[in-house]
Amino acid sequence: MTIAVFSLSSTIVPTVNLIHKDGDSEGVWATYLTPEDKATYKASSGTYEAVLLNDPLGWQGRQWGDVVVATTRGSARPIARWQDDPMSS
Repeated sequence: MTIAVFSLSSTIVPTVNLIHKDGDSEGVWATYLTPEDKATYKASSGTYEAVLLNDPLGWQGRQWGDVVVATTRGSARPIARWQDDPMSS
């Protein structure tokens, strides 16, 4: 019997670390919205808008389909901080 293993790769579906108010972080699937956002993500050169592809556990009131502002960090996973989130107030 052969079992196929399925996994999503961040080279196909980008990910973002959400940084919560208390400093904890949570990884979620999130992709860019526009060709310009994709270029920013690929170049690791600033901030871009990303749409959440799954529900975060720690950001109350946020769910898949919502948009966050993500900041690239070179080869490390991009982050979106609670205080940078327009819906966090």
